[in-house]
Amino acid sequence: MTVALTFTTPLLLIGALAAAVPFVLHLLASVRAQEVFFPTLRFLKMSMEKTARRRRIQHWALLLVRSVLLALLALAVAEPVSRATGGWLTGRRTAAAIVLDNSYSMAVKSQTSSRFSKAQTELNALLGGDDQPALAAVLTTNGGTVSRKLTARLGPLRDAVAKVSVGYGRAPISQRVAAAIKLLQNESIPQRSVYILSDLQRNSFEELASLRALAQAQDIHILIVNTADETVENVGISDLEITGKRIVDEVLQFTATLVNSSPTDRVVDVALRTGAGGVVQRLRKSLRAAGHEGSSATVRFRHRFNRIGPASGEVFLDLNDDLAVDNIRRFSLNIGRRIKALVVRGQASTTDAPTFDPAMMLRVALQPYVDASNPWPISPQTIEAKQLAAAELHEMDVLFLAEVSDFTEKQARAIETFVRDGGTVVFFLGPGLQIDNYNNQLGQKSDADGGLLPGKLLECVGEVGPDADAVAVDWVDIRHPYFEGFYENLSDYLTVLVQRYVRLAAPARVGRVLVRLANGDPLVTVKNFGTGRVVLCTTTASPKWSNLPTTGLFLPMAVRISVLARQELTDDNMYLPGSQVVIKPDGLNEPPAGAVVSVTLPGADGNSQPVPVALKKTREGDLAVFSDTARLGTYSWKVVAPGMGPGESFGSGSFVVNPSGPESCLESIPAGRFIDALHRSGVKRVYVGSTLGEVRAAAKTASQGRNWWDLILSVVIILLVVEAVVANRFRGRRGDVVESHLNPRLAR
Repeated sequence: MTVALTFTTPLLLIGALAAAVPFVLHLLASVRAQEVFFPTLRFLKMSMEKTARRRRIQHWALLLVRSVLLALLALAVAEPVSRATGGWLTGRRTAAAIVLDNSYSMAVKSQTSSRFSKAQTELNALLGGDDQPALAAVLTTNGGTVSRKLTARLGPLRDAVAKVSVGYGRAPISQRVAAAIKLLQNESIPQRSVYILSDLQRNSFEELASLRALAQAQDIHILIVNTADETVENVGISDLEITGKRIVDEVLQFTATLVNSSPTDRVVDVALRTGAGGVVQRLRKSLRAAGHEGSSATVRFRHRFNRIGPASGEVFLDLNDDLAVDNIRRFSLNIGRRIKALVVRGQASTTDAPTFDPAMMLRVALQPYVDASNPWPISPQTIEAKQLAAAELHEMDVLFLAEVSDFTEKQARAIETFVRDGGTVVFFLGPGLQIDNYNNQLGQKSDADGGLLPGKLLECVGEVGPDADAVAVDWVDIRHPYFEGFYENLSDYLTVLVQRYVRLAAPARVGRVLVRLANGDPLVTVKNFGTGRVVLCTTTASPKWSNLPTTGLFLPMAVRISVLARQELTDDNMYLPGSQVVIKPDGLNEPPAGAVVSVTLPGADGNSQPVPVALKKTREGDLAVFSDTARLGTYSWKVVAPGMGPGESFGSGSFVVNPSGPESCLESIPAGRFIDALHRSGVKRVYVGSTLGEVRAAAKTASQGRNWWDLILSVVIILLVVEAVVANRFRGRRGDVVESHLNPRLAR
């Protein structure tokens, strides 16, 4: 802040000329005495000259003190006053850009009203009071835009503010303040101010302290009305994560994160409820007070859905507190059918014993339980190599080829089409392999995908037998989804020993080695092809060439590859407010003319009309993009066309919108700490108060003048004491010296 110094009676500054009086008196009193030399006293002369030089310095110091004393007396009687330049003004010479926080943390209820109601009241006072600005703009943080530019028409602004409601997203305070500053920088009005009406929520205001636009706007006042002036009693659900595959009878884990914003420890009941079955589980959790370790914690539920199709539900807190909106988080899932896996047994393995049959080993890995009462997400099927055709791949998700020696042209093209359309194929090589057939039918092609194989097959290497050497696996890509999370230590993955395998040329740029032998040759490689994947294992799935099928890596790898073959099984239909939702109806190949996606909003009654959304053709099929996601709850949709009955559709589904998680943490940053952080960033004109009157009073106080005459008079008194002590001391010494000298010249 720039400070200007003025004087109440500037004419009295003429008294500062008295500072020259001591110098004038000194010059007038300076008399040169006649010099008389005594040769026998020359040594005494040298001693006295040293003493005279020291006294000369002391005399000048005393002279300076007296001059400063007289000058300060002149300044004191002129009454100097300092005032802040660009100080606080009110009324018609001001412009105000107002940021109104309407995020859902502002919905916290106190004894009388909510934080947002208080902000609206203060804002109406700002726009309608005696000190209303000449120009104003109101920017909301979460929808409900009031104005995008400064206007002198404040009446319509007040009407628009009354219609604003609380949104459910995170408050982008920094973005709105930057926009407000930009509005004011284009105005030449004498005083410009940014008003922020918010609860100083830590998650939002810590970003504001480092806002570069704020530090650069030194001539703009920042006035913050803090609506969070009371303690909060609240526990909220800030996040809900669902892990597991969305497959019928597959166990899903629901992990909810709880946050306690209360000043005391809390014990809460958390429950999982599904749309069809009601409350399925209930747990109790203890949380520490806000600001302490343990104020945030997680609870986990496990549940399996036994029906194919849409599934919905919610995790909720069974309590009443100051903020109800964060006591529930909803979910919407599409539970798919079991994974369909096709295992193709090669011709060379038809005579093998069951323990050496790679197709049998894969079948056991894909379906380890034969008891129908123990559900399993994968449904495998086995055929012979000669039966492999395009019809057999229909509705399959993953294809395992176990020691298939060769392929016909038709079989190769069927596999290629299957993978290009989104399927996953897994090659396990082995005895009887015709390398030239693989390279010709499945190898490098002229298209962009470069053929199915990740690289060219070279030759079989290694010997089989009890005395034959084996090559160990020395590296596994444990960050890849196929292997992630199996074991805690890398050494647990490295138990595979291989005696014989097929050497593979360096994988093409589209391939990725997942398992590598100690000699550097790849054992398992993956590549994307079209919208699907190709996995190549250079050894067999039986114990003939390696111990891979008997290690702890084989079964989880086969299962993980199968489950990940359907990418949509990891999708969640959960969104945040303001998100764009892409709706892709399943099985909609050619929609009829005029077909649209009809979306029903949450809480809609019988008189509410669904929102129609047009279908657009894309490379991924017919899609609809829905953006009106301001409400919380479950949105349902269906594909309809002209002439259809009320209950008819070409497909249906649902999705949910949940509140932003960070807003559930209601901890506010202390006003003093926030002001200090802004001051360190170079922002000086910032004021915080619980009401508009307090904030304006703080700004006015900071702009008032400071009269310095009392401080100057204190300095004058101190100098008078110093001058008296020093002068008396010099006078006593001078008298003693003068009487002991015969020569006045030596006495100086």
